[in-house]
Amino acid sequence: VKVKTNLKNVKTITIFADKNPNPLIANFNLLENCLPFVSTRIKVSEPSNIVVIINADNKLYMTKKFIVVHENGCG
Repeated sequence: VKVKTNLKNVKTITIFADKNPNPLIANFNLLENCLPFVSTRIKVSEPSNIVVIINADNKLYMTKKFIVVHENGCG
């Protein structure tokens, strides 16, 4: 999963997989003037929404994408 944004003053990027037994995949705390980009590998066992929440300028922004799980991995 790669997350990149053009939002300014990003403080955190949080990734969830809503059908995982532990939905919180990762929480990244970004330093000031850090590029708002993160990348990580995840494993899901069934089709699921991947939800990203970004905290920027003390506002929360959310996006999600439905991921279909194939026999040999995610797609």
